Amino acid sequence: MNVVIFFAPIDDEHTMFYIRFYTDMFKLRFMNQLMAAVGKRMNKVIERQDKGVVETQRPKVSALFCGEHLLKGDSPVITYRKMRDDFQKKED
Repeated sequence: MNVVIFFAPIDDEHTMFYIRFYTDMFKLRFMNQLMAAVGKRMNKVIERQDKGVVETQRPKVSALFCGEHLLKGDSPVITYRKMRDDFQKKED
């Protein structure tokens, strides 16, 4: 069973996330489909529980060079910040 979540920044204050639920625990296909349906429902329950916490948080200032020590796995964050920095320079 795998749960994959993609976070996609929309703007400075909003992020969309996509959840994919994969399962191959059973040899019978309909059991895997049933497990995926249950997993999808539970992910929605968890998402609704987390929504209140996430909505009350204020975003921190984000910049390309802000003293963070980012790792290789943070390359999407770096790419987004570079694009955002370029866009902000073009506006000025």
